[in-house]
Amino acid sequence: MGIPQPKQTQSQLFEETLKQFDIIDKQSTYVLFQNNSTMQKLEYWTFKYHDEDSFKRAVKDLTPLRTCQTLLQIFKQNTVTHDEFCSTFYELQILVEHPIQSFAEYLQNRGQHDYSSKELYHLIDCVVFAQLNLDKKQYIGFNNLWQGENDVWKLRSFDYSYRPIDFWGKQVPHLYPAPEDFNQDPLLKHSLEQSTVFTFGMLLLHVALAKSCDSLYQNNLVDHQRLTTRIAEFYKNYPTTLADIIANMLQLDPNQRCTYQDIQNRLKEAQQCKITDSTNLLLKMHKQSNSQSKFQGNPYKSPIETQRLMNIPLYPEQTFLNSQSIPGNNSLPNCANPLQFNNQQLIATTKQQQIDHSEPQTPMQNWSQSRADRLQFGDGRYYVGEIMNEQMNGKGVLYNSDSTVEYKGEFLNGQFHGVGIQFNKNPDIMDTFLNVNEFPGILNYWVKYEGEFYQNKKHGIGSITFSNSDCYIGGFQRDQMNGKGTYTQQYGQTYIGFWECNKLKC
Repeated sequence: MGIPQPKQTQSQLFEETLKQFDIIDKQSTYVLFQNNSTMQKLEYWTFKYHDEDSFKRAVKDLTPLRTCQTLLQIFKQNTVTHDEFCSTFYELQILVEHPIQSFAEYLQNRGQHDYSSKELYHLIDCVVFAQLNLDKKQYIGFNNLWQGENDVWKLRSFDYSYRPIDFWGKQVPHLYPAPEDFNQDPLLKHSLEQSTVFTFGMLLLHVALAKSCDSLYQNNLVDHQRLTTRIAEFYKNYPTTLADIIANMLQLDPNQRCTYQDIQNRLKEAQQCKITDSTNLLLKMHKQSNSQSKFQGNPYKSPIETQRLMNIPLYPEQTFLNSQSIPGNNSLPNCANPLQFNNQQLIATTKQQQIDHSEPQTPMQNWSQSRADRLQFGDGRYYVGEIMNEQMNGKGVLYNSDSTVEYKGEFLNGQFHGVGIQFNKNPDIMDTFLNVNEFPGILNYWVKYEGEFYQNKKHGIGSITFSNSDCYIGGFQRDQMNGKGTYTQQYGQTYIGFWECNKLKC
């Protein structure tokens, strides 16, 4: 009898797989591998977590999505625990299907050919099925929709970088915001799903009529008359059934807008629902919650997902991409430093790989009714904005006792949580000609921070200005500069690299 061989560990299997591939390209967010025998291409992504619970949640969220036919397939995943510098961090490594091209590249290569109703139905069918398989819906733009084999359109299950409004409040080109994304009405409650439905509807309108929808936005509002005219043009060129779907996706009132389940039901009625493998469907919505379709003009039935104030999800952890840590590859080609790009690219790529850390969703019926009002605090500060359970919840402004603004943005359970701007009215003075290697940390030297917060801490992507006019833009973690970032001195050099605990590491 032969000697029984020990069972290979997950890490060993992952490394054995990578040994069959060679590196052919290195992007700022992933490394591209190719098997020279089969010519198969896979993307190697790696994520770093300092919080074990967040790490476990990310692993759990990815596992059920590996075989959904309209999500880029995850072939292998591996988890590694690292102990260094008296701290522990966790690494999630995944090998993902590499798409043929993005939707933007497809349209460019396609040329001026009209988009048929059959093609539009197919595109809607693919995206809707992908969204129904995702717990957290994605905004759909031209650069995060991917063409797979057999012309199937796919999403990346872990790509939540696309937001139509950046954290400076500016609209991202060709990623169309829903009216509620502009946050003109602090009392307007909406779900992420409803917003992404509108964004996808605008993309379809753009593609079908070969016209940009940028002109439909005026002064941070959707122009109702222009949108109505554009939809009427769609009705003239496409079947009524298809036009009805688009028109319902583009309802300005999110409470009257269709959901992805509504759209799929409509596709089935029109016999245009071709992707029906429901074994992978992870939709959490109870059927009875939305049994009456909005297409039939019935009153809106809000599913559990929409029965809460929308809290923009935070993604505190940054991608950790280090070519020397890739298992099975001891010799790598000299690739360009992925950190050498401008600030806008830095934000876009850093935000591209983050995993959801939002609080568990709580049905609205278990909360007291929200309202826009004022709270007064014992130290003289006061708050104006949305209130729930007698706490700051939703959108609002926290004022100092002298009526200067301390914080403006999103709150959750009385804490800064979401996207906002924080001001420091009494900062300490930082040396103007400070050597970056002697940077003392954020401490009380900052004047203004604009970006993401997590439970009162600067956490996620943001920009911070110091009292000597130096500024940093990039990743933050628990009130410290962590991740990819750029530090610019008022009278000196710009430092671009990877930061850890306020120190530039590389």
